[in-house]
Amino acid sequence: MAGDAVDPLAPGRLHLIVSPAGAGSYYFPWYAQILMAERTPGLRPMMVGPVYEGQSQRVDLWPDRYRVRIFQDDVLKRDEWVEISADRPTIYYVDIGFFSNSVDLYDATESARAEAETAPIRILGVHQAFEPLRIDLGAGLTGLYEGPRHQGMPAGEGRMRVMHGDYEVAVIDPATVIDGRPIGMPVPTDGRRVDGAIGADGSVVEGTRTKWADGRTFEGRYHGLTPDEGLMWWPDGTAWEGAYDGDGFPVGPGLLTREDGVTILEAPGIDTGGFDGAYSCTLPNGTPDTCFYVEGTAVATKEEFDARMADRRVAEQEAQREAEETARLAAAEETARQEAAAEAAAVEAAREAAARAEATAANGAVNGAPSDAMTPETVTAATTMTPVDGCTDVEGSFVADGGLSRLRFDGGGRGHFWQQTYGGTETYTFDVDFSYAGTRGGMRFDYGPAVYKDMAGNVMRETTIPSGDSECAYDGRVVTINGKDFARE
Repeated sequence: MAGDAVDPLAPGRLHLIVSPAGAGSYYFPWYAQILMAERTPGLRPMMVGPVYEGQSQRVDLWPDRYRVRIFQDDVLKRDEWVEISADRPTIYYVDIGFFSNSVDLYDATESARAEAETAPIRILGVHQAFEPLRIDLGAGLTGLYEGPRHQGMPAGEGRMRVMHGDYEVAVIDPATVIDGRPIGMPVPTDGRRVDGAIGADGSVVEGTRTKWADGRTFEGRYHGLTPDEGLMWWPDGTAWEGAYDGDGFPVGPGLLTREDGVTILEAPGIDTGGFDGAYSCTLPNGTPDTCFYVEGTAVATKEEFDARMADRRVAEQEAQREAEETARLAAAEETARQEAAAEAAAVEAAREAAARAEATAANGAVNGAPSDAMTPETVTAATTMTPVDGCTDVEGSFVADGGLSRLRFDGGGRGHFWQQTYGGTETYTFDVDFSYAGTRGGMRFDYGPAVYKDMAGNVMRETTIPSGDSECAYDGRVVTINGKDFARE
């Protein structure tokens, strides 16, 4: 009414009212189509209706001028720009007559009276009519503001969803618009509690305290809603002072305070499982000290640390020696493979020569061959002199190192290597099965698990050996793998 107080930021109300009727074209539906707003962005073009005789529908719109079209069924009746005022009704009234219908746009007084006398069967709220205002908050965050608007800009107080890409990370409700920007206390969707607002740069104000459901707390500088640099502490007494990655996880170097109150200076991170070495630290009473870790395990004294580091060096040297032994073995096996291939080629050549000789002898018996035709004796002599064709076909058992190294080829691509060796004062054996494939000058080895055993047959450890190609030579008696000779037994 005329004396009512008006909220300048409240939406206006557009009604389409159809009068009661019992005659005329009362059976046709009516519609109000809202196409566009003059200044306010985000309008969802819509059709209000159908509205039949004796009914009304309403849509709430932010104050602005709107392009409105009125239809009876699919027949256009009015098309115009209409001013929607804040917190006021605007009425389109359809009067259905016996011979004709009229569509009137009421003035403010008539609209107020008509609104008081009607009850809409359907109301579209302002948030159904408009998309949220999209606001770049900075720091990779976007705000979707649902609230009052003035000339297309956020105004008053509303609700804002805070987005990181396509994901909602927080809600600010209420979001109060100050200098054209909604601000307020964000409530993150992951359950943490933030005790400060998002600043003008899109980040939570520096010094704000954030607390997570697991009890950890942070104070410092933020990037968006994520800790960037500052102090984080846990209920068990652990604390980190330093930088954080994009997910808010501590990254070194920084100050790490352990549960026992010891502070490690320039710690590489908060996960001590990755610590390895000596670190400067401070005891709970403030005394400078050195803290020792070996592969993530804290070591109490320097003597123990030195001993464990020495043990590790010995283990590394042993691993290096084993790697070298593995390489040597691979070379030996490659040589054996090449020799086996040469022997296989020689056998095949001898077989073919014998077949040719038999064919020649048979032909001479029929056609009167000359007296110097090849006989089985000459064939044998010829094949004996034929050289082995490298390592294409190696078969048999071979030894080296006075019987301490043994190679066996089954002629079908499977083999075994055994060696007796030493580690300090201990004697142990090494066994490995392999598959092989030879050529004239080389052999390919693919190894199974390699096993070290003590002299009682107990397995000391298992290891793997990478497959590889080796140089190989074979003369029918000696197979040579990468320069190491293995003689046929």
